[in-house]
Amino acid sequence: MAAISALPMELRAEAIHAILSDMLKDLPAESILRMREEVRQQLDDDIPIIRSALELIEGQLALREIAASAHWR
Repeated sequence: MAAISALPMELRAEAIHAILSDMLKDLPAESILRMREEVRQQLDDDIPIIRSALELIEGQLALREIAASAHWR
């Protein structure tokens, strides 16, 4: 996270999304659901990066639902 803080503001969101995206691919759905709930409870989704992160989480959950038991990666 220190490396992200050192980036210019306009690149921080992209870096956070890249890290989150990679992490979401490897987490079990239950962990993603818990993460989503924690973000909703602890952070303000009026902040654009938070809203965007929640959208990324929702997208990952939707992909898994569509793929069901298929190997989706």
